Amino acid sequence: MRRHLLQIVIGVIALVVFAGTAVVVQQYVDGKARLKQLPLLGRPVVAAETYQVIEAAGTWPKLVQLTIDPRDVHVGQVQKLRAVVQSPNAIVSVEAKIETDHGTTVLPLRRIGPTASYELLPPRYAVTANRELAILVPDAGAIAALPQGVGSFLKPLDLLAGAVFAGADPPTYTYAGAWTVADTHDTTYHTTFAVKDSAGGEDSATLDWTDACGIPNDGAWTLTYNCGIDGVEGVERGNATINNNTALTIPSGKTFVFNPGYHVTMGGTNARILIASGGQMRKTYLWATDADSDGWIGTVTAADTGTYRRWQYLPQDCNDNNPAVHPNEMTYYENPISGTYGYDYDCSGSEDHMNIRLYTCDPGGTGGSSGSGGGCGNPCGFGGPGRQLAYSCNDGWASSDPGCGSGGTWCGINGYCLGGGITCDQECNNQQWSINQKCK
Repeated sequence: MRRHLLQIVIGVIALVVFAGTAVVVQQYVDGKARLKQLPLLGRPVVAAETYQVIEAAGTWPKLVQLTIDPRDVHVGQVQKLRAVVQSPNAIVSVEAKIETDHGTTVLPLRRIGPTASYELLPPRYAVTANRELAILVPDAGAIAALPQGVGSFLKPLDLLAGAVFAGADPPTYTYAGAWTVADTHDTTYHTTFAVKDSAGGEDSATLDWTDACGIPNDGAWTLTYNCGIDGVEGVERGNATINNNTALTIPSGKTFVFNPGYHVTMGGTNARILIASGGQMRKTYLWATDADSDGWIGTVTAADTGTYRRWQYLPQDCNDNNPAVHPNEMTYYENPISGTYGYDYDCSGSEDHMNIRLYTCDPGGTGGSSGSGGGCGNPCGFGGPGRQLAYSCNDGWASSDPGCGSGGTWCGINGYCLGGGITCDQECNNQQWSINQKCK
């Protein structure tokens, strides 16, 4: 009996773990044990992303925190959205507008209840009274002293509790909803949260995951449209301004950098920075790898270590593992770049051929031609003894460009044919070689 019971238990476990493509695991959510189904095969599980909303004080209502679960979804999957809102007045509505490749879905969010303090991420950034960004938690992770001007609306003792507003803080409430994804988001993916209260106040913020910010290599930058940071980006030797009614999105694993001595300024009460719990903003310099030591930068980074080269405002190296590959490379090569089938040695985005012209010749002043892509015709083919050679013979490929790394026949003219007064009864004749096309 024991043996059969053990087999049944093992069979049930195997069914739960291996049946289909899912496994059921126990997680602790909001202090309670929950069962969650995770796929074993196919697309990996993408964790939820929670964003803090950083904006100037003084307007109500406010979006405090936004959660996308999961952020990267595909057609047929369910996405859950959550917003924490705050206002001294009654909240009238909260909704999310999801804009994808072929349309927009409007999702009303329903009120779940008051937001518990442990559900709020501890604030790492704030906006001063003069609307400048302040970093509250340095890289070391310790709570820093408040910058001048922040204390007017941010209480130091509330930092650890997750409070953002001074005085008698209005209550925060959580609103949530879910939808089944019916469209792709390859080129367009924006999610706009909007809240309205009974006093007629409105607040909205757009999370943008598909629009590049276009930050220049050097100098000041002003954000004039919603955009998202991809990788490590930032402003070198200049101030950054977030214009009113725009938002800068910083997803998990992404970093926005601005230099010491410069500032990030919010251009109005509706200018916002939306930063995920795994994203960061750092006051430092942009650095870059140079793994192949060719003097051209590879991956841009915010890390300052001995293995990195300072960002030099140069075009970026398209292959940081090969010193022969970099912008402005002048040498042409017969062989493709190691490990690839391509020849873009100069990082121009295309393959430039060293020799592109075809052989042509108009000998003897007759107006005729030989060659012209049809072979290596003799430059005296239309003349004869005593006829003078015209100056219109050009070396080139006998038939067509063979392509990068491939061989073909190259037609040439020897030196006797290039001087003035040379006649065809002298040593004027064509030459030909078998060569490979070189590219870069």
